[in-house]
Amino acid sequence: MTVGSYHVVANLEILGKLRRELKDAGITATTPSDQLEWWKLERLPYLFGCVHEAIRLAHGISTRSPRVAPDTELVYKDYVIPRGTPVSMTNVDILMNEEIYPEPKRFKPERWIGNPGLEKYFVPFTKGSRQCLGLKYVASLSL
Repeated sequence: MTVGSYHVVANLEILGKLRRELKDAGITATTPSDQLEWWKLERLPYLFGCVHEAIRLAHGISTRSPRVAPDTELVYKDYVIPRGTPVSMTNVDILMNEEIYPEPKRFKPERWIGNPGLEKYFVPFTKGSRQCLGLKYVASLSL
């Protein structure tokens, strides 16, 4: 959250938008933490964008996370990847991709507002069977 805090405080326009959204939602600096409800906070679009941008720009783990299909060939478009071949990429390859995130080095919370298709490219915690265990645990709580 250090990355997000820096960008929000360093840009008065972003700080102002975030403060207005929180104020309009009835959240102030004096709101007791036991009165904050996560489900309400998650529905604030600008806050959602700020959190996603902070996580996207922080990268987290930048090493490769290889996958291997031991029993079958993988087919991607015209390519056939032989079974047992490690295939990998870094999350940074996606999170800083200019085609997915125009101006990827810029902190732009607005890019997340009204753009639900962007979620499939939000991979700081990977996806699928190698996804962060903490996210799998949190998802199981909402069932």
